[in-house]
Amino acid sequence: MHVATKPDLEGDDSDPDDFQSTDDPFADAKRLIRRFSGARDEDEEADQPDVSAIVKSLKRTTFDKASGSRVFGWNGHFKGGDAVRKEFLSSVMKTLYMSPWDVSKQDAKDLHSAIKSDHPLERFVPVRIRIDLRDCSCCGEKSLGLETDGHMLRFSGPPCAYPDGLPVTEWELNVPSGQIVVANDLRELFPVDDDFDVCTTIGCHRTTLAYAEAGMSHAYVGNSCPGVYLCKDGTYKIANPPAGGKDDPSFEGDCVAGVTTDLWWYSMCDREEFRRRCKRFKVKTSDFSHTVVRVEPGVYRFRHHNDLDIDYGPEIVYARFAKVRDPDPVKDLLLTYESMDVTPNAYVQAMAAKWPTLFGKADKREKPTPWADMSEKEQFSSWLGVANHMMCSSGGVEWHERGFPKAVVPAAPDNAPPAFRDQFGWTWFTKPYAGLFQDLSPSFAKFAFRVLESIISFGMRDQGGESRTSEKRVQDCMLLAATRYRELAAKHPASADPEYVAWLSQDGRAEAWISGFFKKARRVRKAKATG
Repeated sequence: MHVATKPDLEGDDSDPDDFQSTDDPFADAKRLIRRFSGARDEDEEADQPDVSAIVKSLKRTTFDKASGSRVFGWNGHFKGGDAVRKEFLSSVMKTLYMSPWDVSKQDAKDLHSAIKSDHPLERFVPVRIRIDLRDCSCCGEKSLGLETDGHMLRFSGPPCAYPDGLPVTEWELNVPSGQIVVANDLRELFPVDDDFDVCTTIGCHRTTLAYAEAGMSHAYVGNSCPGVYLCKDGTYKIANPPAGGKDDPSFEGDCVAGVTTDLWWYSMCDREEFRRRCKRFKVKTSDFSHTVVRVEPGVYRFRHHNDLDIDYGPEIVYARFAKVRDPDPVKDLLLTYESMDVTPNAYVQAMAAKWPTLFGKADKREKPTPWADMSEKEQFSSWLGVANHMMCSSGGVEWHERGFPKAVVPAAPDNAPPAFRDQFGWTWFTKPYAGLFQDLSPSFAKFAFRVLESIISFGMRDQGGESRTSEKRVQDCMLLAATRYRELAAKHPASADPEYVAWLSQDGRAEAWISGFFKKARRVRKAKATG
């Protein structure tokens, strides 16, 4: 129990490794200035290679005069360069550089020799650019690096899984009712863990397959407002017809439905499944703008094209679908959702793996470090980051009706959340927008209690400078935290700290602590300043 413990206002956050004592009182400051400006100490100069000449030479040796193009190894990414603009390599070369701290003296020497000779280096040496390389649009490989053997540049790391581009995305939709609901956005009725990067082709591909597994056809078509067309052979296509000019080709198909793409995606499902889900989630079918298309009962295979240039072309066919067999037996597609159970420990591990640079530990290529290989301190940092993200800011978390995030998580024991017994930079929050005010499951209520205990006992690191306005905001959050703790403790008594509950039950005790919180903090600082 740490109720009466004051926040550690006397702690020094400085890193002792950042400073080296010398007789010069300004030596530490000078060293830091040199570090952040990129300058080198005189005693470091002899040990660090001069790489500027190497970079200049690379710009010459990696250019093939015969073909008039760069000698570049795409490693299969971006369809071998076909999926990027022609200015891409020019941007790379303009911002190419090498840091003397990233390359050994021997590597620099060998690379320089290889550049001057007709023979490339037998190994590759890393180089950098001053722009961010986006993820490969086909495989989603993140943080692509560059390396050189003196005669060519190439992407480092694993090759692209789809060097020829993503294949057509295929899935099946069971339509036993013989009626398909066509709409723009039915995601509310088909809850899935769809936290993919839909700014990439691979992200859209994965999102589509996730919804197909849940029983909905859902794919990206841009802001195109396409139609669903019945073709003469009995198949269907989702397409935009020609604009209507005299040179446009003939367009086959009768329009049976249209999609207003406010979301830039289409959504389609069996009508009876649509009705069941509306009833299950307590919404009306009329809440969704939709069209019903009558088809032969059966299973329909969709083939969606991922690499269409949706801004050009007389006719754009995004997808085709056709009946491939009689209807499958009706399955309870909500079973996965209904049986879902997520614990804080599993959720934190999932977030650390999915977003390693935010909530986990990443290597130089931003790949996640396995949870078991993280230190206790690193795991605590993950708990802290996820706690702030989901409890204080809510962070766009999709909550299951049973009080936990809707997410696909690894198998993990239901370990209790750690105690946050210090002052941390919790995000300012208000009711009801933070995750703290969700209707939480018992395990996530325990997670919330640990956050609330930290805020009530230790306050929050000042986000707005030492002003009375920011102090007022912190105190408002502390008071709100005390009120919320009492509410949650009444609903989840087994998850709350009994000593903390007893302390909060004393009339006015917590409020008095919070009211005098900053006065106590100022006295501590004043005492420290006066010695």
